[in-house]
Amino acid sequence: MTRRRFSVATIVAATLVTITTLLLGAFGVWKYRADRAEKWGRLQRVDDAVADVLAVSLALPIWNIDRAQIDKIVEAMSATPTVHAVVVTAAGKTHAHVRTGPWLMPTDRPFPTAGLLVEERPIVFNNQRIGTVRLYATPKFIIAELRRSLLTMVGMFLLFEAMLVLSVYFVLWRTVLRPLVAVQEYATAVSEGRAAAETTGRAAFPAELDALQSSIETMVAALQEGETRFRTIFDSANDAIFLTDPETGRIADVNSRIADMYGYSREEALKLEIVQLSSGEGPYTQEGALAVIEKALSGEPQMFEWHSRHRDGHLFWVEGSTRMATIEGRPRMIVVVRDITQRKEMESALKAEKDFTDAAINTIMGVFFVRDSAGRLIRWNKTMEAIRGVSGDALQNESTLPAIHPDDRPHIQAKTAEVFERGYAEAEARVLVGDPPQTRHYLFNGKRMDRGGEAFLVGTGIDITDRKRVEAEREILRAAIEESAAEWRQTFDSVRTPIIITDEKGVVRRLNDAAAELAERVRSEIAGTPLSALGDGPWRTAAELIPSFDGIQASAEARDAFGRTWDVHLGRLYSPDNDGSLIVVFWEITGIVALQDSLRRSERMSAMGALVAGVAHEVRNPLFGMSALLDAYAGEMSDPELEQFASGLRQQVTRLTHLMRELLEFGKPVAIALFPEALSEVVEEAVIGRAHAASEAKVVLRNAVDPLLPAVPMDRGRLRQVFENLIDNALQHAPAVRTVTISARGTTSIECTVEDDGPGFQPDDLPHVFEPFFTRRERGTGLGLSIVHRIVEEHVGRVSAANRAGGGAVITMHFPAERPSSAASRNVLPLAQEKLV
Repeated sequence: MTRRRFSVATIVAATLVTITTLLLGAFGVWKYRADRAEKWGRLQRVDDAVADVLAVSLALPIWNIDRAQIDKIVEAMSATPTVHAVVVTAAGKTHAHVRTGPWLMPTDRPFPTAGLLVEERPIVFNNQRIGTVRLYATPKFIIAELRRSLLTMVGMFLLFEAMLVLSVYFVLWRTVLRPLVAVQEYATAVSEGRAAAETTGRAAFPAELDALQSSIETMVAALQEGETRFRTIFDSANDAIFLTDPETGRIADVNSRIADMYGYSREEALKLEIVQLSSGEGPYTQEGALAVIEKALSGEPQMFEWHSRHRDGHLFWVEGSTRMATIEGRPRMIVVVRDITQRKEMESALKAEKDFTDAAINTIMGVFFVRDSAGRLIRWNKTMEAIRGVSGDALQNESTLPAIHPDDRPHIQAKTAEVFERGYAEAEARVLVGDPPQTRHYLFNGKRMDRGGEAFLVGTGIDITDRKRVEAEREILRAAIEESAAEWRQTFDSVRTPIIITDEKGVVRRLNDAAAELAERVRSEIAGTPLSALGDGPWRTAAELIPSFDGIQASAEARDAFGRTWDVHLGRLYSPDNDGSLIVVFWEITGIVALQDSLRRSERMSAMGALVAGVAHEVRNPLFGMSALLDAYAGEMSDPELEQFASGLRQQVTRLTHLMRELLEFGKPVAIALFPEALSEVVEEAVIGRAHAASEAKVVLRNAVDPLLPAVPMDRGRLRQVFENLIDNALQHAPAVRTVTISARGTTSIECTVEDDGPGFQPDDLPHVFEPFFTRRERGTGLGLSIVHRIVEEHVGRVSAANRAGGGAVITMHFPAERPSSAASRNVLPLAQEKLV
């Protein structure tokens, strides 16, 4: 009997449990999927919102390349636990932050992305894509929450089924099996005559009712636990959630986020009206809130921005969304709001930056525009709108070519391609402006700009119509000026006096043909050259006059390499523009100077002749008598004692005779004839003539003059005397002097040096070595170097004395070389003389 009772109870319980399990399982699967879909959807919405906020927040710092602000904004995402990593790509660089513990930390290493949700947003600033942000979200929190929910649900189902089994068992036992057993026992007892069976049968039913009540209480407790879990999820949302009554607009319920965002507790918020959470500034009033509710009641979900008021009085911005739902059988409007104050501030800053940029662009007097590689306009200024005859966004995505003259469009297209290929181009083009169109000339400059992997053309243009007109007028004027200049140059070049016009620093601006011949250069080579770079002589003298020029006039004399003397005159060139030009005139005064020198030399020679005549009258005859007496008494003075005195007297007479000869040589006027001859031959004759004396003094004479040097106009005999005197002067310092070297160099002017390795001149004597009768030797006459100086001047040269750096004396002489044109004149001269004869 007992086995049958439990068998029936087991079958009934198993059947009920199976049906209940299937129902609960189906409900659990539906609930789990719905819960999972809701949580994944919420995660997706959170990721979408965070990615949108990041894209907007990062626009300005990336535009300004503010790395610190970029890091600060990204690290602020640490407050959202689902954010695992943020990767920002801008300007060709990648900035990555990966969660390490509670914080997002920057990293330059790759990180695993398997199993992560990815949201990618473009970063746009001023309608330009400047970068990309990728948000990696981890679903581990949702998975963990779903796992806990699943475990809780399974536990509840197991508990419910266990309770159900027990309940069914006890219900069946007490309501079915036990009464049946009691009835059977009662019947048996009745049949057997026992009276206790009646009492047992009546007591079985109240216990079954108690078990059913316990099961109901358990189910109620499970429902209360689900309500608590719902409240926990409701309060854990990052956004503030309002449940409002659409009929009255009053708040029915809120989550705990209200305290952080508005400063009210849940209990306080339930007593408020929407207007108390608004700024009260239209349209953010009670009427505005009711208008939003009315639109939501029509079934259309609403997205709106609202100006809200905190409990402490400060105002802030929120972004809200509304959706209608039925909760507990009542219509409720769910309002989800998010604080967007920071985003609004960034948008305001971006707008201010854009307004500032637009204002700066519009101050450009010319055309400014930015276009992409397809030819669409991206940015432009007001001048561009004026040219195109449209305003506002009508130019958006239009090409810049319609305003270009049709004939110039191929040229502009080619220059545009050059900008994208090479980075820069410049072009002139005609532009059609106004209605009816008028042609204006513009100068365009284009430069390539690469942003976000895309190439753009940044162009500017200035109106050069007036300049083109002025250039045309200037061209006409230039032609007239050139014609006048040609006439002026013909007159200027016809003047045979060398004339040069320079700037105030001495740089040649123009010159006539006579000046070019004097410089022995082509005129085009001289223009733009400083006077000091044209050579020595008159050119250097003119250059030295400019720094001390008093603004009126200045003049000086100069001698060129050919021995010609020039009067260099400097004056101000007066012109309408008063550009500070100077005019330099070179007057050749060689003849005048020669006459002056001849006059001075004649006067000096006349005085010297009188002196020599007096000396010859007073000294020469007594010397002759003394020499004759010495010859007459030569026999009587052959005595050894007297022979010594006779030798001394004869030496003194010889010395005086040599002095008289030098005085006569120095004082007598000489007429010389100059003929071009090789300087090396004259030097060789002097070296040979003094070879014996040099050998006795043990001095080496070296002739280092190049035979190929240009010829020098000379009187061969007198110029040989120069080198003989210089060699004699060096030999007189033997044995200190061991070598005497004669060398020469030059083309238009020959520089000849005679140098030795002796003691040299005393520094104080250098200014006086060529003065007559100046000598430091005990028996010197002081006329040797004076005669050298005189003969060199006769050859239109100059001579100077100095000491060598390595020791020894050096005499330097400069002689004019034969000019190429002089050779032809020498060939003509004999013919002319023959005709005269």
